[in-house]
Amino acid sequence: MPQQPQQLIDAFLEQYFASTAITGLSPDEQDLIDECMGIIRTRFKRQKYIIGLVIDLAVVAQQLAGHDAPARSFRPTLEFTDLTRQYSIVRERNGRAANTLTLQYAGYSFGIRKIEEQVLRLFNELGRPSYPAAYVYNTGMWHKPENERPLVIAFRLSEQGRLRLCREVIQFGLLTA
Repeated sequence: MPQQPQQLIDAFLEQYFASTAITGLSPDEQDLIDECMGIIRTRFKRQKYIIGLVIDLAVVAQQLAGHDAPARSFRPTLEFTDLTRQYSIVRERNGRAANTLTLQYAGYSFGIRKIEEQVLRLFNELGRPSYPAAYVYNTGMWHKPENERPLVIAFRLSEQGRLRLCREVIQFGLLTA
């Protein structure tokens, strides 16, 4: 028997979050989620990749939070420069410029490419074949200046904030992709 959409979404999120139940968030954290959703709504018609990229960024931040305890909490003053000081960005692989975002911390590497492959699979399982399938292109967009804000938001949010952001982005994708 095919899984229902909510079961598919929960199964996807359970790969990355200890609990898929959302508890209360501060108004400041919800404001950041709303800001990120506004960015998605504004850019979606011309940049469909933004849905997956925001999910990718939130999930990679969540993965890092598994090794960096402060990243589990809401960090409202975190800036991009703080991220680059705390986490090493892999800029090169095998002598070539790295296209996709991979961060290193405490001897671990966390990248968005495999996450994007899972996002693509999720949207296909949800019956949204129009979801952008060019994951190499999608994941290469992280470094564009207009994507710095969603990146910072993903890392400012707490675990619960990232979970809520992922749920809202997936719901948006179900309605539009």
